[in-house]
Amino acid sequence: MEIVVDSREPQIVIEELQKLGVNVKKQVLSIGDYIIGSDHIIERKSGSDFVQSLYDTRLFDQVHRMIEEYDNVIIILEGLEVDSEIRKNIFGALAYLVIRRGITILPSTDKISTAHLIERLASWIQEEHVDPILMRGGPKRLTLREKQEYFVQGLVGVGLKTAKLLLDNLGTPNKITNAITDSTILRTRTGNPKGISGELAEIKGIGVKFVERNKELLTKIH
Repeated sequence: MEIVVDSREPQIVIEELQKLGVNVKKQVLSIGDYIIGSDHIIERKSGSDFVQSLYDTRLFDQVHRMIEEYDNVIIILEGLEVDSEIRKNIFGALAYLVIRRGITILPSTDKISTAHLIERLASWIQEEHVDPILMRGGPKRLTLREKQEYFVQGLVGVGLKTAKLLLDNLGTPNKITNAITDSTILRTRTGNPKGISGELAEIKGIGVKFVERNKELLTKIH
């Protein structure tokens, strides 16, 4: 199992990951702290850093940049203690990140616990774990809308929330697939992707990675 870790992360976390048998590759990452899969990135935040990044708005910029590059963004909150005076703001930010941005937020008590949590997450992503309860079931006795949601979840990186978002904005699975194939990836002068054009560009959380992977799914002949 291999994890790419930002070289500025605490040594105690890195050493604990290595004790757990993880092959740690240290790099200076421009976004996130731990890359545990091609579509999965983790941002580790101490409670105090989370609060500070919320008030200086750095948090939302970090989240936006991660969503642009990765389909699955995870924030590990380490030792968060919430004072009654700021409880509403903190919980409001957490609710926004989970419900509106589709971020997974997981708690941790300390750096050692964080290392163990990261190792388990990476294990489920990189190794085979078969759990029939978690497998995507067939569309039995569903309404038309539910069948459409089920169909759209067959796209790369699409869960129920994203399926609902796409259908709410575009109406039908046919319009969604057409919007994907009609989308154009915008690039900088040096050729790096900087965004997308077309109907999907108006939908929050849908970016370059989504279009690239699903265009390949819909148009490439195996």
